[in-house]
Amino acid sequence: MYPANTQSKFSDWYEETDYASLDWQGWNLPKSGQQYADCGDWSWKGCLNYNAHADGGIKAQTFQLCCFRSSCPKCADRWASRSTARIMHRLTHSKKNLAYLKHVVVSPPK
Repeated sequence: MYPANTQSKFSDWYEETDYASLDWQGWNLPKSGQQYADCGDWSWKGCLNYNAHADGGIKAQTFQLCCFRSSCPKCADRWASRSTARIMHRLTHSKKNLAYLKHVVVSPPK
């Protein structure tokens, strides 16, 4: 008979579970590890040889440090974006794969 007369115990398990320690054959959930000390810090790169530049100034660009590890809580989003871009590049640049490329959405019922 549906709907069920009793409530699922999933919510109890969900709140009591320590996700950082979950693993399966060496695989862990993203963002469940430790970040490096400099993850997310700002740094710069450039050329300080102002004599070589026509305008006489230094050339520098700021950027944010990132380890691109799936386990890092600060860098996992950028890891996912980079991985997705690589997969899409491989799929779209192969004529053989384009014939079989489909978008499928799988979701559980309410």
